[in-house]
Amino acid sequence: MKNANVSKINTLGKVSKVIVILLMIAVIAGIVGTVIGAVTMATLPEDAIQITGTTDAEVVVDESRLSALGSALVKSGTLVDLPDTDIHFDHFGTDFSLNIKETKTDNSHYSYTIDGDITKFNCKAFAIAGTMACLGGTLVLIASLISCIFGKKLTDALSKCQSPFEENVLKRMKAFGFSLIPFAVVSLILKGIGLLTALFALIIILFVFVFNYGAELQRESDETV
Repeated sequence: MKNANVSKINTLGKVSKVIVILLMIAVIAGIVGTVIGAVTMATLPEDAIQITGTTDAEVVVDESRLSALGSALVKSGTLVDLPDTDIHFDHFGTDFSLNIKETKTDNSHYSYTIDGDITKFNCKAFAIAGTMACLGGTLVLIASLISCIFGKKLTDALSKCQSPFEENVLKRMKAFGFSLIPFAVVSLILKGIGLLTALFALIIILFVFVFNYGAELQRESDETV
């Protein structure tokens, strides 16, 4: 009769396998979407998007109408903090300006005036940036798919194993741990969040060594008996 804990591992493996398969389907759909997006952006005509216009806004702060907590936040600069800004971007065929000015009438009343305008917009530069963003997303998703493939193999081994210390389980677990490294590297380069994934991969590899040691002890015990 199969050990109760092993049966639980088998059940968990089957459930995890279904989840991984669903995740793989979502990732594959995402890859298709980002590839289509990259192709669309790369072939975007230069005159496909034309943007010109102006905008203005005013932010008015009346500290006298705020609660004691609100006034404290304003004074500490955490509730309303719009530094004076004068930006003029005129590169890559795009001309954009943004101005933020603070006007203060007394200690409790002040306002910010915000003016912006765009006179030129380079659709080609926008298309290049969009293409690069889509390709970056594709790389992340491909790395995720690789991890999912090895994760599916691991869950499949867990769903059928007679012991978590079986060589096949340990082999699949080690492969899954190493499969997370490409995802960590790509995520770190593109989004700066790969350190957490790398730590997760290292923890899984550490568990593999622990399981290997457990398997050796089990074999020694079986041989002794």
